[in-house]
Amino acid sequence: CPLEIEVVLDAPPSRGPLSGLVAALQRIPTTHLLALAIDLPQMSVEHLRKLQTFAKPHLGCVPSNEDFFEPLAAIYPAAAKEIAADALANGKLSLQNFVQQLIREGLVKTYSLSDSEKSSYRNMNTPADLRKVAD
Repeated sequence: CPLEIEVVLDAPPSRGPLSGLVAALQRIPTTHLLALAIDLPQMSVEHLRKLQTFAKPHLGCVPSNEDFFEPLAAIYPAAAKEIAADALANGKLSLQNFVQQLIREGLVKTYSLSDSEKSSYRNMNTPADLRKVAD
């Protein structure tokens, strides 16, 4: 890892993606956190910049794919830290429920993905997944 990049590990025991979000939110010195899963190779800088335009002071942006949130390609305000830590401490590990709570608290707004943007959110976890896209 380049020297200017800090690796932030989940506090053990890791309990899924929410553990990583909590660890990152607890470390950021900025007003917002861009969470981006490693298994989204078709994500573009342009799309992430588009999401950034919807983030405002104390307000993040989480894309929605019809009735499903995309919480691992989202922008969270630093104020989400307490809600995330509380959910993790109480075993409420669902990122869908976490996003719903942030919406109720007025900390994030949703961005509805267009049909052309949905391919950016295709998870690829194996070589077979990559081959499917190449075909």
